[in-house]
Amino acid sequence: MRAQFLKKSFITGVSSFALLATLITPAQALVVRDDVTVEGSEEAADDPKWDGAIQLFSMINGGVFFNCSGSVINARTIITAAHCFNSNPSTAYGVGPGQITPIIAYGPDTFAALFNFLGGGGQTIDARNGLTFGTSVILHPDADPANGNFLNFPGADVALVSLQDPLTTIPSYSLLFSPVPVGTHVTQVAYGGHGVGSTGDVGIDGKRQIGENIIGLIGSQNDFIRGVFNAPDSFIFGNLEGEQSLYWIDFDNPERTGDECSRDPVFSDIVCDEAVFAVQLGGVFLLPDTNIDYFPGDALPGEAGTAGGDSGSAIFVDQLGPDPLIAGVLSGGFNFTTPISSGYGDVSYYNPLFNFYNFIAEFNPYKYVSANAGDGNWSDVSHWVQDLDPGYFIIDANGNLVNGLPTGPEPGVLGGGPKEGIIFDV
Repeated sequence: MRAQFLKKSFITGVSSFALLATLITPAQALVVRDDVTVEGSEEAADDPKWDGAIQLFSMINGGVFFNCSGSVINARTIITAAHCFNSNPSTAYGVGPGQITPIIAYGPDTFAALFNFLGGGGQTIDARNGLTFGTSVILHPDADPANGNFLNFPGADVALVSLQDPLTTIPSYSLLFSPVPVGTHVTQVAYGGHGVGSTGDVGIDGKRQIGENIIGLIGSQNDFIRGVFNAPDSFIFGNLEGEQSLYWIDFDNPERTGDECSRDPVFSDIVCDEAVFAVQLGGVFLLPDTNIDYFPGDALPGEAGTAGGDSGSAIFVDQLGPDPLIAGVLSGGFNFTTPISSGYGDVSYYNPLFNFYNFIAEFNPYKYVSANAGDGNWSDVSHWVQDLDPGYFIIDANGNLVNGLPTGPEPGVLGGGPKEGIIFDV
């Protein structure tokens, strides 16, 4: 799901805080520029290098429900968002009677394999298109309802899914555990709601889409709301999880001039040219139109936003090394321009992997190991040592991309991380 907001022209302080608190929800293919077109995005995403992006469903007692996106990080493991699964504890998932079984569909168009399976045609696995199942879901402990310290969205919104069948014919992606700065170019690949910026999300069709964007903010939900409302640093929106660092992007309208919106000098509201009034929750609200530009920078040629069904998809840092690196997974977004759902003016936020590297390294079911010197007793656990996964990367003190893990404990759900960016003009 994503937060849906009525289309309005400026933000009024007190009433809008109440509106935000009520309507914030997790995000769940991409919505692209009008001139790119949905068909153009799907055609670009047909490149086999993106076959490691997958679509997720769940099955119980023969029924299939919900939809998210994810990415292959090795032949046996998917990384995605915890909120795609944490309506139930990790122990509820598996293959067997009474358990909820994740379905992993992959390829440029996943519906062929999915509906073949649902129609009794059985499981399909081939080089580029197919379907397999998850044998377990590992939620970050801070996002697992089985634990007494279960925290609210979007905190620790990261999960791993182990696979019944190894996906050896499609790519897997390496992970980046160091922060990257604002202004970093990224690629988005997902299967959720598709559409164009002027009309927004019009539904899910099982087809993979691709887009590009720039990281506009590294900060928390509270940081974003403080910037939008020009609120003091002491203002807290929601809960403690609202202080966790996130990567943010916005979906710029390429037709805007940049002069449509400004900040009211008296009330600090963001005021736009087009005033559209709407009644919601018993009050009248005004919010920015689709010409709003929350973070500096104009629309890129392949600019895209996110929509329902994109949750768990990767934000790929694609210009740091020879191959794209997963820096975070999509959690949600803010849409202040409804009735256009997920159109121009939308913002999206991703849980960054730099907060959760210990969890991933410990619970990734795919291990690289070496034998210690000794008697060669392979059943003796002390005979083995876990090696560094070749898919884990950090940026060293000299700015070089190197295979490695950060030192020390992970910052975790309450880890602040770096704070960087401009929110409208703050």
